[in-house]
Amino acid sequence: MREKEGELYESKSESPLESRVTATTEKKRKTYFPKVNDEMKPTLGVDTTKVEPNTEPESRTKRLIREMRNNTTHVESLDAFEDDNEVEMGLENGRDFNISCIELAIINRFLTDVLLKGFDGITVNSYGTTTGTGRLTYGGDLNVTKGWWYDVTIEGDSNDYIFQTMSHLDRYDRLQTYLSISSKEGILFDTFKEMFDEFKLIAFNNSAYQGKCIEVEIIDGVFQGIDILDLGNVVHNLILTETQERYVNHFIKRVGRGKTARVLFNGIPGTGKTESIRKINAALMPHATFIIPRFNNINDLRMVLETCEVFTNGVVIMDDIDLFIGSRDKGNYTNLLGEFLSFFDGVKKRKISLLASTNDKTLVDKAAERPGRFNFIIDFEYLNKEQTIAICEMHLDKKWQLEEVYAALTGNIDGKSMRVTGAFISNLSENIREMSEDADEDGDIWSLEDTLSLIVSSYKGFYSSQVSNRNGSVSLVK
Repeated sequence: MREKEGELYESKSESPLESRVTATTEKKRKTYFPKVNDEMKPTLGVDTTKVEPNTEPESRTKRLIREMRNNTTHVESLDAFEDDNEVEMGLENGRDFNISCIELAIINRFLTDVLLKGFDGITVNSYGTTTGTGRLTYGGDLNVTKGWWYDVTIEGDSNDYIFQTMSHLDRYDRLQTYLSISSKEGILFDTFKEMFDEFKLIAFNNSAYQGKCIEVEIIDGVFQGIDILDLGNVVHNLILTETQERYVNHFIKRVGRGKTARVLFNGIPGTGKTESIRKINAALMPHATFIIPRFNNINDLRMVLETCEVFTNGVVIMDDIDLFIGSRDKGNYTNLLGEFLSFFDGVKKRKISLLASTNDKTLVDKAAERPGRFNFIIDFEYLNKEQTIAICEMHLDKKWQLEEVYAALTGNIDGKSMRVTGAFISNLSENIREMSEDADEDGDIWSLEDTLSLIVSSYKGFYSSQVSNRNGSVSLVK
């Protein structure tokens, strides 16, 4: 079927979509309906044993209609079966396929991009929407959460197609969304199904969302949309312990091989959890697609998670997971935890990876910590002396990279060892820089004593629970 390289797929082997969809209708008929006599025409799931025309108690036509109904195969006009010599069994002009609201948005976005930018092997000739009264309109400003129709042709296929995304509320006020594929000339149901499956893969893995970090929002069952996010600058010289570095790199390599992994980062704010997520994100994009869910309830969460499985190498990010799922022990438990765990821990093997973080894993229910729910849990602690010096050399101006400053950040306050994070040092360096400018504007000089004093006061403010403040005094022991 392939005439030249790179038409619809990169692979040289023919896919079901190429071998069936790109064939002409006549070729499909020859493939699925070999030359047999009229009484032995093959049917979908129907026994073709020869039956004499006058066999009682039911005629061959009535039997075919009955069995076709039993097989739930759609027949637009059963009257057409009255003439057995002229009907080709099983050909249809359209099929509807259930999709999620997120899949609807991705398909809309992909087909619109095909119209505007082009795509090898697929052409969108025109598009529009359907009004509430059923009237078709041409064009319009794209809203990916709504229903649209697209006039589609496929290279090498003489047939014409209409792809239509639709949504409506059923009688129980539940949102139903589906994709309808219609063809000008009839094709087999199996061909429609194969076309749908492969088109969905093409749409997802060539959409504007593939290989990006996206936020998917479903609130109380209402799809709010998809946004492409930028997680911000990556700290390429991130200071990690040997264990942290090992498991972060393992996650990257594992997902890069097409496997799945689930990891929980645990530690107080500022210890490198978010930076580690950014590092993984930067290393795997565009090979993987990162999804940040926004939801209110169990059904919202499940809808997002299930839809994300369509992406090749999808990775779900749930930062501060304790805020979502709570803890039985702390009294803020919600059933979201049970739903979350059952999704990843069920019989069905899931196709998506998970990056989760928590500021305190004691807040996360013990069941979430059970081996198997996560492949591994990585602890992020306060900085040791070597890490403190290394981060100071990254953030502090050269003039403040002094032994006195290092000693202040690793010393004692009221007999207790100071324990700081990378975020604390980063914030401290910015404050020193800005307050030095204040001093210059006032005609003063920002001194080493000012820097040491700022370290103490900042530490007291951020880590007051660690400071034994006797009689309101704070002392620095070097």
